[in-house]
Amino acid sequence: MDTRIRPLSCRFASDETEAEFQSYAFERSLASNRLAVSVGGCLFALYSVLDLVYLQDPLHAIVIRLTASAACAFLVACLFQKNLIKRHVQICFAISIIISVTMNHIIWYEPSLENNYYVGLIQASVFLSFLIRIGFLPSCVVLAIGHMSFMVAVANKTDSQEATLQAFIMLTMFSICSFGIYLGARSRR
Repeated sequence: MDTRIRPLSCRFASDETEAEFQSYAFERSLASNRLAVSVGGCLFALYSVLDLVYLQDPLHAIVIRLTASAACAFLVACLFQKNLIKRHVQICFAISIIISVTMNHIIWYEPSLENNYYVGLIQASVFLSFLIRIGFLPSCVVLAIGHMSFMVAVANKTDSQEATLQAFIMLTMFSICSFGIYLGARSRR
């Protein structure tokens, strides 16, 4: 058995060894993914209460958030279907992207950055790094899409100093989370 690990992908160099590892870790990864996206999806939907209190146009944000939550709930339900559980990595990847892009849409739609909604993206990155098992490179893609869509979301804001600060904080947090995901993926192997 070849136990060398590819440094960039954080997967075993041998496809056979990687397949054996994936088979061995499947049940634990599936259970972790089910828990993470179920709890994360519920928290994401519950943030609509804060939308109601803090946002200038809460109705728009709540409709967008609850629509995304419904899509995520459908995908979470897919994680419990026998014929779809083999796709749990792709399903969790899709849920992570939906939540990230939805948060950034809400940030984009709001006229100011005073509500610090970017903290929700940081919380999502922490969930991604501690609980969701989709692999190092896919996790980095989720974080990169989250950061890039945040940059687009804040491009129209008048408070460029605050936008720059929030983008920098997110970049450092996403970098730390990426490093944690990398270490976790290597240690599990």
